[in-house]
Amino acid sequence: PGDVIRFARGGEWRERLAASSSGAAGRPITYEAYGTGPKPVFWGSDVLPNAGFSPSGGTRYACAVPKLPAGPVYVLEDHRFLGADPAAYADSTLTIEPAGDPRASGKAYTVCVRGNVLFSNGKSHLVFRGLVADETAGQMADGTVQGYGIRIEGGSDVLVEDCEARNCGRHHFGCINATEVTF
Repeated sequence: PGDVIRFARGGEWRERLAASSSGAAGRPITYEAYGTGPKPVFWGSDVLPNAGFSPSGGTRYACAVPKLPAGPVYVLEDHRFLGADPAAYADSTLTIEPAGDPRASGKAYTVCVRGNVLFSNGKSHLVFRGLVADETAGQMADGTVQGYGIRIEGGSDVLVEDCEARNCGRHHFGCINATEVTF
């Protein structure tokens, strides 16, 4: 209780930030940005290397991806969802239909692999301040409805201040069975 965990502005993490324990009344655990520059970003996606794609017939391209979560697979092109439908994934191969050849387009391709990027599950007395959750979509490996950017579930006395959720295919913010939560 009372600890402050700081993340450098301009930093990026391709992982989930999940509160590991509760603070105490009047002594919350705080997760916040520090320094100057853009807010720290926690990505729900992993990068697909452009050089890893190969033609797969017609306007489709395939990329070897060893393991993706069960359920629909969503790909982003330059941080925008690529089409309304999930990408095809079978036998460790992801197939997409981009506007052009991903090997030469210069665009960034990412695939959603984590849900609930900023997450508090049953923890209380927390503060999330000045952080960004980006690129997540539903049906992630940790549950069928887990594709939130910021999800506060259970617990109480949680403050989410000056945080952003972007490019979230399910919900940007969620508050489920929790009390005294302020966004």
